[in-house]
Amino acid sequence: MLMISVFILPHQGISSGFLTPSLWSPLTVALLSPQIRAEYSPAAFLKLSQCSPLEGLSFPCVPSTATWVRQSIFGRLSLPDLKNHPIVQDLLGRLQRRLTPLQWLSNNSSGISIPVARTIYIAFIHSVVDYLSPALIQLPRVTLETLEKFQNRAMRIILGCPMSTRIVNMQRELRLPPLIERIYCNVTCFTVKCLHFPHLSPHYSQLVRTSLRPNHPVPPILPAGRTLIRSVSSVLRGLNIDIMVADVPPGPPPWMLPTPDVSFTPTSKSELPSLQRQLALEHIETVTSSITDPYCLYTDGSLQVDGATGCAVFSPDLESPPGGWFGRRLCNHSSSTLCELYAILDAVSVVCQRGVNAAILCDSKPALHSLSSVQPTHSTVVQQILSFLSLLRHRNLTVKFLWVPSHVGLHHNGTVDRLAKEACHLPPRGAGRPLSLTCYLSKVRSATLLPVQQRRDVERPFSISITHYESVCHHKYSYRRRGLMVRRHNVVSARLRLGYRPPWQVAGMQGEPPFTECRLCRAPRVNTIEHYCLACPTVQHLLPQGLPLDVVCRHLLNHQVLEELLVRHPRFGGFK
Repeated sequence: MLMISVFILPHQGISSGFLTPSLWSPLTVALLSPQIRAEYSPAAFLKLSQCSPLEGLSFPCVPSTATWVRQSIFGRLSLPDLKNHPIVQDLLGRLQRRLTPLQWLSNNSSGISIPVARTIYIAFIHSVVDYLSPALIQLPRVTLETLEKFQNRAMRIILGCPMSTRIVNMQRELRLPPLIERIYCNVTCFTVKCLHFPHLSPHYSQLVRTSLRPNHPVPPILPAGRTLIRSVSSVLRGLNIDIMVADVPPGPPPWMLPTPDVSFTPTSKSELPSLQRQLALEHIETVTSSITDPYCLYTDGSLQVDGATGCAVFSPDLESPPGGWFGRRLCNHSSSTLCELYAILDAVSVVCQRGVNAAILCDSKPALHSLSSVQPTHSTVVQQILSFLSLLRHRNLTVKFLWVPSHVGLHHNGTVDRLAKEACHLPPRGAGRPLSLTCYLSKVRSATLLPVQQRRDVERPFSISITHYESVCHHKYSYRRRGLMVRRHNVVSARLRLGYRPPWQVAGMQGEPPFTECRLCRAPRVNTIEHYCLACPTVQHLLPQGLPLDVVCRHLLNHQVLEELLVRHPRFGGFK
């Protein structure tokens, strides 16, 4: 859990308190200048904020940087060279000490697998940067470039790749965004949560919403807070998303929420559609026979290619509303699970209004699983559904949920599917149902990968390795996790997938010899994937001939083929 240490100077000494991201109210109160505290701060915090002005931010895991932050940000110490900021240098020293064990564990000949190394990096090293994101975002981007270079070196250690490997290929292979973008993403996600649920931090959310208004300056707060607000507001404007306040119903207490009665048709998509249809009909008959005077309601959600979304409810038994059954348009770019949950919410609302027993049929397993999850994906909608179920139980009404397979010929399921698709083309009505927090965070996290894609687009016309990687990675691949030669197998597989530039493109680079020879046939200046796969006479009889390089690489990416080759020739692929 992220913890922020706020150093406050009372009358005669310095004390520190720890705040989680959901409790940023005292932080933002202390950031306010005396002129606007009355406008943004409750009376309960006025006395504290007037006698305790904020001096700076520090973090428990980096205690030696506390003085630097307090003095450099607030003008008591002149800033050093931007590329050698003391906070970043101190952090790099700590990260390097954590990287050394990972480097030892990732020995190329007998080390751990790439998936395990990636997990250790994220949990043991990457998490430290995540912890410090609120402080690092206040520094210029040029100051954080040294952290980016550190991650590049860590990716080469994890993958076992030479200096000539393209950075954008490694980022895509390990699914790691640029570290600077990750820092901005972390703080933006915290802000989105506060904006979506303003009761968690009313002061901070109000400050951000004020700064997001057109032609509205940032309120006169202290420098640290001003930098934070401006950075987050700039990211939110770039994403072009309007974060609506969640409709949080009061609902019953947790111990009074019922457990939904959910059952699933005993079938799978691998079976024939006719068999799935027969099993679904039998399951519907079994469940409805256990309910007194049941009514069947079919629900469905739809997500179109252009981002338009909608949901619908249909019942062949209940009397249709005025104008007939129809769907409802939802906010654009809602997830498919959220659309299905809104359809279920409409169904239980209809059941509650009519006061009948019902069986609600849905073709989305994730939506039904979230109803009984301890931490559901879309908690606000699930909370509303459970509140309706609590009210129905209080009225002694029975509601059961059924999963049925989609597109197998169920007549009424096809009808509600058509209504949901038609609802996507309806005109939006007012603000509509707000997106869930998961949808907002998904858009923020997906934006962190855009710089990588843009860099790939720029470098692609001049890079053989990017074209090679895109040709090879079209086929799904998973690294081996077990075996005596798991590390050697993983590293050679990574080199076959990623490729690397010819030696003459990287001659003289730090850590890369000007020209290297083949590890098998000792031919000079040919230590490349292309030579090993197409021209090396030592392994030529073991590889297919007359095929392009990407086809040979895909052939070698078969676990058994590559394992047999490495048993005979352990230095294949450039191993020392």
